[in-house]
Parts: sequence; structure tokens; C-alpha cells
Amino acid sequence: MRLIRSPAFKIVVTLALLGLIALKVDVAEAGRRLLSLPPSLAVAVTSVSFFALLVQAWKTKILLREKTVAAILRVSIISQVYSVLFFGQLGGDIAKAGHLIRTAGELHRIVAAVLFDRLTGLCGLLLIGLVGFLANTQYFDPAIASSLAVIMAALLAALLALFAPIDAPIARLISWLPKRVRQHLLDTLRATRVFASDPWTLLASIAMGAVFQGIVVINCAWLGSGLGIELPLSTWAVVICVMSLVLLLPVSIGGIGLRDVTLVGLMAGCGVAGDLALALSLALLGIQLVMVAVGGILMLLPQPGPPSV
Repeated sequence: MRLIRSPAFKIVVTLALLGLIALKVDVAEAGRRLLSLPPSLAVAVTSVSFFALLVQAWKTKILLREKTVAAILRVSIISQVYSVLFFGQLGGDIAKAGHLIRTAGELHRIVAAVLFDRLTGLCGLLLIGLVGFLANTQYFDPAIASSLAVIMAALLAALLALFAPIDAPIARLISWLPKRVRQHLLDTLRATRVFASDPWTLLASIAMGAVFQGIVVINCAWLGSGLGIELPLSTWAVVICVMSLVLLLPVSIGGIGLRDVTLVGLMAGCGVAGDLALALSLALLGIQLVMVAVGGILMLLPQPGPPSV
């Protein structure tokens, strides 16, 4: 665990993955493909990416009704800075919770809300991916497609199981963790069941997660089309689902290298040239860096007053 948290480890992994890409893909051609992207399209897909964060803010609002959508959106953008510079999406979630907490009394509830938000978002992601498989599998090897579908279904079942009162099995599963960490994790999982105990809240959060992921898929398909990648939306759903799951691994800096290798490998099976897949990955990185820049600016601006409903 300490090794994974080490900046040196992430730098080494990132450089190794970039080296692998350089050996397998014509990087210069990928750069030319990226530069051929119309500026108007680049601005449009970046704007849609920020709109997706607005949808995500409304999703969080379901759980934290006392927070304004504007306040949640601001924190979501700021969390992009932490996602890139620190521990990946986990670092972003920690930062999001930290910025939303205003008093010590709401700490546990907000941490649980952020965790619940992440878990239901993953449920929405997996649902989108599974629908993509069911709608169209012609671009994937049948054996690989079946394996991925089974893994996604198993992950979805495991995530939904976390909302059930099964403390004993979960405690055994995480028994290897330090006692203090294990206890905090169990307490937080119990707190998430307060949200899950309301069926409407659970279903609405998962549905909003699916809407958010649907916007991401459509936006990536639009961006890919601008680069010359023409694939059905169902295929994009599978590609984005797998890529998003891989990016949960905090092993590289901002997902650099990891995103590239994943997209190049996945899209090769769809008949997409490596330089095109790499151009798409670089474009997605560019959007992420724009979000980081905006998040950095928001961090420098004065903190707004206490939010109201």
C-alpha cells in the first residue's frame, strides 16, 4: 500500500507505460490526428464534460439536500486537481468530502454520502457497460466479451451487496486491514445503508449515475467521431466502462499511460488504429487538464459563504 502511494512508484509506472506506448504506436501520427481536431469541437466536448459534472452535482444533491448544486459543482471541479496530483479518483473523493465538510458533526455523514455516491456511480457505469454488451458484441472476441460481461455482472452484484446488512462477511473480507482503518470503513459502510434504506434514494442515485455515464459515453463517441473513429454507441459504452474501471487503479499520475494503454488495447480489438486511439486518449487528457486548471483557479478564489438549501 505504501509503495502504491509513493510518488516515485507512480512516476516509474507512468514512464513505463508511456514507453510501451511509444514502442507500439506512432506517437507523431497520433499528435497530428489530435491537432486535426476542429477547435470548435474541442470546445464543445469540453463544455459537455463540465455539464456532466453538473449532472454529477445534482446526483450528490440527492444525498446532501442542504448543499447547493453550485457548491457541490465547485467542489467536484476542485477535486479534479486532487485526482491528478494525488491518489487518483480516491484522492478526488477524499478532497470532495473534505471541502464539503463544514462542521465536525457532519463529517461521518458526508464521508458516507461521498462513498455512497461513488458506489452508486459505479453501479450506473456497470449497467451502461452491460447494456452495451447486450446491444452489440460484434467488435469483441466472443470469449473476451463473455469474460468481461461476467466480471461486470459480478462487480455490480458485489456493489449492490454492500448496501445489504452483511457486516460479518465484509468484516472477514477486510480483516487484513489495520484495526482502526477497518473499524472506520465498517462504520462508514453502515452509514451508507442509511441512504440505501430509502429505495427511492438508492434507485435515483443509480439512475443518475447511469445518466452521467451515458453523457460521458456520448461525448466520447462525439470526440472519437471528430478524430475519425466510427463505432456504435454500444461499443463505446463497453470501452468507456472498462477504461473507467481501469482508471480506478491509483498506479499512475492522473491516469497518464494507464488510459493510453487501455484505450489502445481495447480499441485495437474494434479495428481502430493505435494512433487514433492514442489521439483520443490525449484528447481526454487535455479535457482533464482543462478541468484541473479551472479547479486550480477555483481553489485560489475566496471560499463562498455557508451554503443554503
